Amino acid sequence: MSALYAMKYRGSTGMGDGCLYVGNGKVTGMDFNGGRYNGAYVEREDQIQANVKLTMVIDGLLVTGQRAPKGTELALAVTWPKDFANGQQLPVQVGGGRVKVVLEKIGEI
Repeated sequence: MSALYAMKYRGSTGMGDGCLYVGNGKVTGMDFNGGRYNGAYVEREDQIQANVKLTMVIDGLLVTGQRAPKGTELALAVTWPKDFANGQQLPVQVGGGRVKVVLEKIGEI
């Protein structure tokens, strides 16, 4: 599972792109709207459970419509299938709003 993934996401007011590394119990990445992602995951049977912190490095507007000034931190908790990079839309709660994420494996690391 240790790989780099392209990330596309859509919320109620827009969409965005970024990339994530998922492997060795860690999640780290960025998006092109000023978000940085850092966290950890555990594998449970056929799922992964991740707790990730989204930190804004610039003033921004989340795809949920929420304003997010530089320094804003949001906790993201997800439970996804182990084959999460299969083109399906994955749900994420972001700042009280729902976002759908699609991940595509770029390459193993």
